[in-house]
Amino acid sequence: MSKTLTKRPTVGARLATLETEFEVLRDKVLGLAPVAKDWRSTVGVLPDDAMTRRAFKAGAQWRKGRKTR
Repeated sequence: MSKTLTKRPTVGARLATLETEFEVLRDKVLGLAPVAKDWRSTVGVLPDDAMTRRAFKAGAQWRKGRKTR
């Protein structure tokens, strides 16, 4: 009975292969695509409610205060 020894890849080579495969699978699962930086895609994302209006008001006040410094 003879056993043939096959040369196995190094741990580093195996890890590199796994990392590449993981990136491909991650992109497929998450559906990652470059983000389109278009202001039209963000209009209407936030609800028009009291909390959002308070946040906008607080942001405007903060920006106004930053300009005077």
